[in-house]
Amino acid sequence: MKICFPVAILCLIAWPALAAEPIDKAALACWPQWRGPLASGVAPQADPPLIWSATNNVRWKVKIPGAGTATPILWENKLFILTAVPTGRKLDPAEAVARKAALATLPSGGTREVSANVNPPQDYFRFMVLCLDRQTGRTLWERIACEEAPHEGHHRDHGYASASPVTDGKHLVVSFGSRGLYCYDMAGGLVWKKDLGKLFTRKSFGEGSSPALHGDTVVLVRDHEEEDVLLAFDKKDGRELWRARRDEPTAWSTPLVFEQDGQTQVVVAAASGLRGYDLRDGRDHQRKANVPERPHRRTLL
Repeated sequence: MKICFPVAILCLIAWPALAAEPIDKAALACWPQWRGPLASGVAPQADPPLIWSATNNVRWKVKIPGAGTATPILWENKLFILTAVPTGRKLDPAEAVARKAALATLPSGGTREVSANVNPPQDYFRFMVLCLDRQTGRTLWERIACEEAPHEGHHRDHGYASASPVTDGKHLVVSFGSRGLYCYDMAGGLVWKKDLGKLFTRKSFGEGSSPALHGDTVVLVRDHEEEDVLLAFDKKDGRELWRARRDEPTAWSTPLVFEQDGQTQVVVAAASGLRGYDLRDGRDHQRKANVPERPHRRTLL
């Protein structure tokens, strides 16, 4: 999957030089999002070292405070990573008991099974954005997006900082899921933030959908055990552009945005399959083509 706990970052001496051609050619030499500039996980013209170890072909190594499974992203000389850092502050014992008892109940009145592998949170965390120097690993800046005690737990192989950030070299968009969506400039200044409400995931396994950024549009999918939605925001001011209702069980996919035949589509994977939406207005391409839609059914465990 992604990196496991404890979290550390390694910098290889020969960082990949990427070669396929995204719309923003400046992104070609960077790793600006989950799975790289083409969201494919492929660097066609990369030339990384083929042999490395804890000491061989490693320029620097830095321990990251806290924990998370977000992957680092890179723009020019700046590397960005998210983490959730325990503060040492505990929930009031009565509140902790009440939260544990409420985990199986959904706000809509439904219920869900909570995995035995999931421990309900009892601690407050600082949800942080770190910017490191690519050449040295030195921390250039760090920001606390918020400090909060999560309302539900996460899978033992997961974390509270699991969505990867995305950047276009001017904006850095960060999702902490139930803790909000944030946009920073490259110097760490907060441009805008959005409180999108809490997610209630299957078996309380936690959250992990990364935002996508295409042109001026930020796209974020929220598939969970309550009302699902695909959202689009203006990257400059956070204004909501549109929302498309979905009906899926919990999923953790990241939207894929691409252009074909003059149309820009947002493709989202989920339990029932792939679905494409028009980036301009969020309309479902299946519905636009008058194709009968297969009914969805949510099962609450």
